[in-house]
Amino acid sequence: MDGILLNKSKLFKIEEDRLNRIWYMKYAPKSVDELLAPEDIKQKIKAIIEQPEKYLGHLLFVGIQGSGKTTTASLIVKNIIKHPADYTEFNGSRLKVEHIQDIEEFGLRRPLKSVSRILFLDEFDSASNKFYSEFRKVIEDAARFMTIIATANYIYKIPPAILSRFQIFHYNEIPFEQAFARAKWILEQEKVKYDERIVEQIVKMYLPDFRTVVQILQASTIENPETGERVLKFKDNVFNINQQIRKELKEFVMLADFDAQKFNNIISLIRRYSAIIRPIELLDEIFMLADFELKPIILKYYNYIKDNVATLDVIFGSLLAEIMSAKRKFLSEQKNIAQQFMDTQAMNQTNSGDTFFPF
Repeated sequence: MDGILLNKSKLFKIEEDRLNRIWYMKYAPKSVDELLAPEDIKQKIKAIIEQPEKYLGHLLFVGIQGSGKTTTASLIVKNIIKHPADYTEFNGSRLKVEHIQDIEEFGLRRPLKSVSRILFLDEFDSASNKFYSEFRKVIEDAARFMTIIATANYIYKIPPAILSRFQIFHYNEIPFEQAFARAKWILEQEKVKYDERIVEQIVKMYLPDFRTVVQILQASTIENPETGERVLKFKDNVFNINQQIRKELKEFVMLADFDAQKFNNIISLIRRYSAIIRPIELLDEIFMLADFELKPIILKYYNYIKDNVATLDVIFGSLLAEIMSAKRKFLSEQKNIAQQFMDTQAMNQTNSGDTFFPF
């Protein structure tokens, strides 16, 4: 008997979701064999699904967005949960200490039809330190009938005392051959003509974020309205987006003063293509170009991006505004120093009667 589908859960997508026009949902893996993951991970997931009584334990899937963490959790849960009451989930960013009691009560009740009750914690690394402190007791005392499955982008944010309770799966590397074959297969299912070299370049650019790979493939597919023929036109669509943003950033950072039009162009590009740009690489570009006194300002924005404190357009907008503000302040100070120097020299000349040549 297959695991049941829970319509309101993030982990359980009803069939209509898979058949809609969003490719990455339509072609989400429906079995372990379709997962994009190293073979040893796939074998461990298979063992958990086939023999949960023996292999199921607290599981933590770690990796960047789009690397398959939630998809893997979904496959496990769908095969193990046999009754809706045996499953519950929380998003880490919304977890509060007040939820501890609910989780404890959930974990202390026997499962109705499943091997184990399952608590799914998405973005578990977004929880607060206060929650982690209380949650540690739950893992130790209230998990008699409950298995915890969690996902995280940044493992370092989770306390070691909690990490030690999980079997950890790292999704930092997706085998290129698997991703390349899957990308071509999706295009073939959609009857899209493609150049393998273009597909290869897209896959190499965005792995291990395969979700973005699929989004790029769909966004770059052009349909001839007269013939209905569909062709992958990557270079004509979003191929140069990162390069274009880099060029705009370079020009902006080198400016002596704020240019509102150029600023708005950059933020508009980042907002529009936030799903496919590489923010850390863009930040690296700015850091390399910036004057020494601006580098401390830029460094703190690496953490802002990693911690997802805001959308990318807001983060980069704040960074560029702060850079310009610092430049203005620095130039103003330089002008003041230069003026003081010239005033001092003029006074010395007046007192000595000598002519001063600054060159």
